[in-house]
Amino acid sequence: MAKKLNLENYPDYLESWWIEKACNYFKKDSLEQILPQLQSAVQELSDLFTLGRTDPIRNYSKNERLLVGYGIFFFPQMYARTQFPISEILKFRQWNPTSNDTLKILDLGSGLGASGQSAAIELRNNFVNRPILVHSVDQSSLSLQWSEEMRFDLRNQLKNITFQHHVADYTRYKKLQSIADNIFDLIIFSYSINEVIEFEDTENIYNWLLDLSKQLSPNGLLCIIEPALCLTSERLEKLRNHISEKKEFFIWGPCLHSEKCPLLNEQKFWCQEVKSWNPPKSMELVNRKLWRSIRELKFSFLIIGKNSPKQLPNNTEKMFRLISPVSKMKGKYLMTGCAADGQKHVYDLQTRHLDRRNKNLIEEIERGDIIKLKKAKTLGDKYTHRIENIEDLEIIFDPKK
Repeated sequence: MAKKLNLENYPDYLESWWIEKACNYFKKDSLEQILPQLQSAVQELSDLFTLGRTDPIRNYSKNERLLVGYGIFFFPQMYARTQFPISEILKFRQWNPTSNDTLKILDLGSGLGASGQSAAIELRNNFVNRPILVHSVDQSSLSLQWSEEMRFDLRNQLKNITFQHHVADYTRYKKLQSIADNIFDLIIFSYSINEVIEFEDTENIYNWLLDLSKQLSPNGLLCIIEPALCLTSERLEKLRNHISEKKEFFIWGPCLHSEKCPLLNEQKFWCQEVKSWNPPKSMELVNRKLWRSIRELKFSFLIIGKNSPKQLPNNTEKMFRLISPVSKMKGKYLMTGCAADGQKHVYDLQTRHLDRRNKNLIEEIERGDIIKLKKAKTLGDKYTHRIENIEDLEIIFDPKK
């Protein structure tokens, strides 16, 4: 089994900036002294995001206390989530953006800017000598003000990255002349397009994205990251099917194919990534009395472009994206994948010949990892397969390894 790549942890300089911001706001000297206030803010935000989704953005983006709580607890998660799809298009799909010198990112519904900043740093790490310009658009002037303060304070860590901030409703981006006159290599919606999808049908959203794609460079990509909820993920799957039918975009991820989504057809499960990570210590400290599950990042995503990604083997069940946990059963491991042939397949791996080291490797595989099989034996129907030898299984994309 081969494992590749490295993904950075949440940067210490960002954690330190938010701790200082929180302590200054509450006029205390240490994080420990303000834990009750932060825990209260995080609890209120959680309720807004899960119980009061009618208009959560306006409910918290003008409230400094809630923004502090967001920065300590939710900002790191948003930053880390964004790394995964961006790493995938760079390392697995081998995306090569425009040949122009400056790489341009448009972050729509940017909030405090976690996703745009994360994407910019991933691009900087990959294209070392190229300057990066990020346009951040959000309706909250306070969020953008704090984002601008952060980027000024951290300018030494963000070298070669320039940010421009625009206070506006991102769905009316054309009214911003500096946006309308620009062409971008990457357009990001991170936990923001659901605000449009919630009130529009798939056809209208598609047409809006089609119009937005005029702002993309020839090799540009549009990246949508959404909560891993049944409702939001299925909306994204419906949009993805519509895109597949219209054939005016190419799908770069998460799918390895352009057929209809097999999960949406079944309506039993939904497509989501589940990735383990190391939360920053400040986040863990705040979580001590909240008891949230914070050691996994869950999200759905869709990446589309005007041009096609590199060709993958098609019409095969031997390359697949893991869409289930790896289940340990009596005598075998069981996993489900969405394969390059556009179908859902079930794979089992017998445990009798596996030593502890190989069992550990299998149990570390996560939803969203991409696996290639040298060979597998088809059982019963054509959608169930047995992997008889662990050497026949290769993890060809795991962004954390």
